[in-house]
Amino acid sequence: MKQQTNRTLAACVAVFIGGAALAEDRATGAIKPLSSVKFSPDNDVKCLQSAIESGDPTTGRSTLILKAFPGCVVPWHFHTAEEQLIVINGAVSHAKASRRV
Repeated sequence: MKQQTNRTLAACVAVFIGGAALAEDRATGAIKPLSSVKFSPDNDVKCLQSAIESGDPTTGRSTLILKAFPGCVVPWHFHTAEEQLIVINGAVSHAKASRRV
Protein backbone atom coordinates (compact mmCIF):
# COMPACT_ATOMS: atom_id res chain seq x y z
CA MET A 1 0.00 0.00 0.00
CA LYS A 2 2.82 2.43 0.89
CA GLN A 3 4.57 1.72 -2.45
CA GLN A 4 1.31 2.47 -4.31
CA THR A 5 0.98 5.78 -2.44
CA ASN A 6 4.59 6.73 -3.24
CA ARG A 7 4.04 6.02 -6.95
CA THR A 8 0.85 8.07 -6.98
CA LEU A 9 2.61 10.94 -5.21
CA ALA A 10 5.53 10.77 -7.65
CA ALA A 11 3.13 10.82 -10.61
CA CYS A 12 1.30 13.86 -9.20
CA VAL A 13 4.59 15.72 -8.67
CA ALA A 14 5.69 14.90 -12.25
CA VAL A 15 2.39 16.20 -13.67
CA PHE A 16 2.61 19.36 -11.57
CA ILE A 17 6.20 20.09 -12.61
CA GLY A 18 5.48 19.24 -16.26
CA GLY A 19 2.44 21.51 -16.29
CA ALA A 20 4.47 24.38 -14.87
CA ALA A 21 7.17 23.87 -17.51
CA LEU A 22 4.58 23.88 -20.29
CA ALA A 23 2.96 27.02 -18.90
CA GLU A 24 6.28 28.87 -19.15
CA ASP A 25 6.63 27.83 -22.81
CA ARG A 26 3.27 29.13 -23.98
CA ALA A 27 3.16 31.50 -26.91
CA THR A 28 1.99 34.99 -26.10
CA GLY A 29 0.57 37.66 -28.32
CA ALA A 30 -2.66 39.22 -29.42
CA ILE A 31 -4.73 38.45 -32.48
CA LYS A 32 -5.10 41.54 -34.62
CA PRO A 33 -6.28 42.27 -38.17
CA LEU A 34 -3.58 42.07 -40.83
CA SER A 35 -4.52 45.59 -41.93
CA SER A 36 -3.28 46.93 -38.57
CA VAL A 37 0.18 45.31 -38.80
CA LYS A 38 2.99 47.86 -39.20
CA PHE A 39 5.50 46.46 -41.70
CA SER A 40 9.09 47.71 -41.94
CA PRO A 41 11.39 47.37 -44.95
CA ASP A 42 14.01 44.64 -44.74
CA ASN A 43 17.58 45.98 -44.70
CA ASP A 44 18.98 43.11 -46.80
CA VAL A 45 16.14 42.15 -49.15
CA LYS A 46 14.60 45.34 -50.51
CA CYS A 47 11.44 43.61 -51.87
CA LEU A 48 10.60 42.18 -48.42
CA GLN A 49 8.83 43.78 -45.48
CA SER A 50 8.47 42.35 -41.98
CA ALA A 51 6.72 42.87 -38.67
CA ILE A 52 7.42 41.10 -35.38
CA GLU A 53 4.33 39.25 -34.21
CA SER A 54 5.82 37.97 -30.95
CA GLY A 55 9.18 37.45 -29.25
CA ASP A 56 12.52 38.96 -30.16
CA PRO A 57 14.46 37.44 -33.09
CA THR A 58 17.75 38.83 -31.74
CA THR A 59 17.46 36.93 -28.45
CA GLY A 60 15.42 33.80 -29.13
CA ARG A 61 12.08 32.43 -30.18
CA SER A 62 10.01 34.79 -32.30
CA THR A 63 7.31 34.92 -34.95
CA LEU A 64 7.50 37.35 -37.85
CA ILE A 65 4.96 38.29 -40.47
CA LEU A 66 6.56 38.83 -43.88
CA LYS A 67 5.23 40.53 -46.97
CA ALA A 68 7.02 40.03 -50.28
CA PHE A 69 6.27 41.87 -53.48
CA PRO A 70 5.67 39.89 -56.71
CA GLY A 71 8.94 38.61 -58.16
CA CYS A 72 10.79 39.05 -54.86
CA VAL A 73 13.85 36.82 -54.55
CA VAL A 74 15.15 36.00 -51.08
CA PRO A 75 18.74 34.72 -51.25
CA TRP A 76 19.78 31.48 -49.61
CA HIS A 77 20.27 32.02 -45.91
CA PHE A 78 20.16 30.11 -42.63
CA HIS A 79 18.58 30.40 -39.22
CA THR A 80 19.72 29.11 -35.85
CA ALA A 81 16.17 27.91 -35.21
CA GLU A 82 13.44 26.16 -37.15
CA GLU A 83 11.72 28.22 -39.83
CA GLN A 84 8.10 27.73 -40.82
CA LEU A 85 6.33 29.37 -43.73
CA ILE A 86 2.59 29.91 -44.14
CA VAL A 87 1.49 31.54 -47.38
CA ILE A 88 -1.68 33.61 -47.07
CA ASN A 89 -1.87 34.84 -50.65
CA GLY A 90 0.30 34.20 -53.70
CA ALA A 91 2.83 31.48 -54.43
CA VAL A 92 6.36 30.62 -53.37
CA SER A 93 8.79 28.81 -55.60
CA HIS A 94 12.02 27.14 -54.63
CA ALA A 95 14.97 27.56 -56.99
CA LYS A 96 17.80 25.07 -56.75
CA ALA A 97 21.18 26.62 -56.14
CA SER A 98 23.78 25.96 -58.80
CA ARG A 99 26.81 24.11 -57.57
CA ARG A 100 30.26 24.76 -59.01
CA VAL A 101 32.93 22.15 -58.58
